[in-house]
Amino acid sequence: MVLAYKETLKADFPFGPFPSPYGGKPENDLFESLLNSRLRGEVYASHEARLPKNAMLELQLLDISEDNEQGVTLAKSTIVLARSLPLLFQIPYDSADIKRAHTYSISGTIHAGGKLLYASRDTHLVFTDSNFSFVRLCLSAVD
Repeated sequence: MVLAYKETLKADFPFGPFPSPYGGKPENDLFESLLNSRLRGEVYASHEARLPKNAMLELQLLDISEDNEQGVTLAKSTIVLARSLPLLFQIPYDSADIKRAHTYSISGTIHAGGKLLYASRDTHLVFTDSNFSFVRLCLSAVD
């Protein structure tokens, strides 16, 4: 979709295209995120984190509109990590699942060797006015 958009920049239009108010950076490009139905962001640790070789990051996009404590999982993504955080991610989702009146969050965990090492502790809302196209998710060490 980005290529199609870039092609329109070359066309002769009597109006626009106008510069993006988001500066054209991937982390701020709302237009691209909407078209591609991908939630993009960065996972970081609350303190410097060295991870074992077999560490895996698991992310979930949740609909938390109902009174269900866990929420309804709309999309998941699992990433085999390098050895440290922060780490950029993308979670593809079906845009038809996103309803205007609902509330959505993202959660994440890091496991290694069957052991939980890091987890998101707070509810991190996504698809809000201030947190739509790029999110930063903090993970805390689990004792």
